[in-house]
Amino acid sequence: MLLDVGSPCRASLIFSNVVAPGNVRTAWLDEVSAEEAAALERENALGRFGEPREIAEAIVWLASPAASFVTGQTLVVDGGTEMR
Repeated sequence: MLLDVGSPCRASLIFSNVVAPGNVRTAWLDEVSAEEAAALERENALGRFGEPREIAEAIVWLASPAASFVTGQTLVVDGGTEMR
């Protein structure tokens, strides 16, 4: 999808990025056992679940002028799960 929208968006300065969150502390945790939750926490380098605020802050950054040269990217916000 990102490759498909890249060229037409150039003239309009439309940015196309994706945020890929890891395990985040939300209501889904109520559906898993304490053992499963502990195992999931250990899957990332930080050893904890992300907070919804942390994902929101990544999105705010992508929408800010600070990310004005960032497009066509996937921003992985997963506490280091991908690096393990």
